[in-house]
Amino acid sequence: SLETLIQRLMAKDREIRTDKMDDVVWDTQPILQKMRQERAAVLVDSVPASIAAGDLERAQAIIRQVLELDPQNSVAWRLREQLQEEERRRAVRVRVQSLTREGEQHAAARRFAEALQCLESACALDKSDVPLRERRDALKLTVEKVRSAGRLLSEAGADLQNERLAAALEKS
Repeated sequence: SLETLIQRLMAKDREIRTDKMDDVVWDTQPILQKMRQERAAVLVDSVPASIAAGDLERAQAIIRQVLELDPQNSVAWRLREQLQEEERRRAVRVRVQSLTREGEQHAAARRFAEALQCLESACALDKSDVPLRERRDALKLTVEKVRSAGRLLSEAGADLQNERLAAALEKS
């Protein structure tokens, strides 16, 4: 199509040549659009390889380029949505890992309320992480045991002051 148009524009016979620039622009638009779509199709075919290699930034750059060339490219739009979802999942994973580490640090320092809050937040972000939920539940049991132990020691102290030594010993 482009070759035919160029030959017509370079024709020696004035009757064959287009004499208005508007007509030239009008005639080149479909050709340009087809070339853009063809280039976009080639580019979009390279996106899965970038995704498989874990190079999401490159994949996004290619998709942007494809959509600039062919805004109606449905494959590029689907891939764009998939990449955005993957980025959200990665961000959540990073945040969950950070909260989990922070929670474990609090637990190691016996700051159970803070630890539990971190693990609860992590579980809220990733409801599908079974080991994380199990760790949170185990920590809840630990918190309950610590509270129970504190209550029993307090009662044992009161029993000791009231000279109920057997009860104090049992609670201790």
